[in-house]
Amino acid sequence: MTPDYGAAAGALIGALAALVVVVAVTVRWATSERESRTRIVKFARLAAMAAIIAMLYFGLFDHTPRGTECQKSTSPNGFYKAERCLLDWIPGGSSRYVGRVFDAKNGKLLAQHTFSTPVPDLSWSSGVLYSLDPDGPLRYFGATVGFSKGDGGDDSTYISLPPSRWERLLAARPRL
Repeated sequence: MTPDYGAAAGALIGALAALVVVVAVTVRWATSERESRTRIVKFARLAAMAAIIAMLYFGLFDHTPRGTECQKSTSPNGFYKAERCLLDWIPGGSSRYVGRVFDAKNGKLLAQHTFSTPVPDLSWSSGVLYSLDPDGPLRYFGATVGFSKGDGGDDSTYISLPPSRWERLLAARPRL
């Protein structure tokens, strides 16, 4: 189960940019005269504020497009609704999709994943017992909603039910 890390990647890029600015300011500070140090301090403050604003923008807002050609389904127990929407069509390849899970009672978004798959699907699983070897212990893989037939290349093609707190937190971000 992999949540959408687009926002986290954006925040990481912002943090790396801030680190580059700090290193540049430190080098410039060490090689400058006293009069130009006040200009360096002003530049460092502006750069730090810009980096903080960029990290907040990428980390606190959801940038996932709504998608087109959406398919919707209700879970067998009626607690959840799922939606799979096309983001980017790639003929003959792994097109990009977004899968979302909503609370069936109030329509609140609980989780969303972006993924690529050549064979999109929308299916519900009540869970499965499995063993890695014939004599080994049984393990339980809980209830999920799947958005792809077969292996979509990663585990973001399904969302575990109920969604984790992290997935709910990411889903609660305001949309831009």
